[in-house]
Amino acid sequence: MPTTQVAASTDLQDTFVNYVRDIKYATVITVDRENRPRARVPLPAWAVVDDRPVGWLAAYKIPVQTAHLAHGPHPTYSYWNPRQTTAARRRCARPASAPCPARSHG
Repeated sequence: MPTTQVAASTDLQDTFVNYVRDIKYATVITVDRENRPRARVPLPAWAVVDDRPVGWLAAYKIPVQTAHLAHGPHPTYSYWNPRQTTAARRRCARPASAPCPARSHG
């Protein structure tokens, strides 16, 4: 499958929205306190609002995951469908009522 790189996410907006309409699964990668990667597979819920994809990942709040997100609140999300078409984004993970902390580049 070809890979597409773009300078800004708006350059890929139409393709991403088409993927979103067909996505059934997600993978979330966090890091633990020893900086080891940890993966989870939540089910995504999507809507297209004002021609932009808006997504939610539902997960139970468990102490281990909460600790991982406190250590590294910027996990990587990968969204995919049964045909293995994928889209990946990096975003802040937080409760809807909490602000995202500044990104650390250390």
